[in-house]
Amino acid sequence: MDTNGLIDNRNLELWNSLRMVHDIEIRKEKQPDYLAFSKNSKTIIFVPFDNVDPASFTHELLHIYLRTKKVFIGGGLTVSIKESEKLSRIFSDNLIDHIGNCLDHIKMLPEFLTLGFSENDFLSDYSVNKLTDEEIFKIKKHYTTTILFKKVYDAAAVDFFIGKYFAASSFPNKSYDYQSQLKELEK
Repeated sequence: MDTNGLIDNRNLELWNSLRMVHDIEIRKEKQPDYLAFSKNSKTIIFVPFDNVDPASFTHELLHIYLRTKKVFIGGGLTVSIKESEKLSRIFSDNLIDHIGNCLDHIKMLPEFLTLGFSENDFLSDYSVNKLTDEEIFKIKKHYTTTILFKKVYDAAAVDFFIGKYFAASSFPNKSYDYQSQLKELEK
């Protein structure tokens, strides 16, 4: 398995400890982002050919670490939502995955920093604004519509709203202050 450029002194101990309890395969492919796919005790980490980076690799290792500690935030959320007739109609599968990922990130970031990585290396889109005024306007415009004198919620807008709320609320880049945007979402 080619780990060249992925493992350094910061993540070596994590890598070794995970390999003792988890079967990890690395696949280098032509794709834009790192991705880990897990089933039971096996995980495949997809690594972009043109972005061999220990920080991004460690991010994926920390997702595996949560699994080994039996922290299944996304899985628990999925089960809870699917069991609810109302919630299962509101939350799309992609939204559930997104929320679980955001919540995982909250748990993972302190460990990432403890390992000696920089906060701005935690997410590949660390410098991207997660909740713009334009997006707030879009949500307001499409959130409800009136059909036969009855207010109806637009499912896609609600999905977008919830996703943006979790993205902004869990985003570690403190140079973005989302207080005013989140207040607008509250309205």
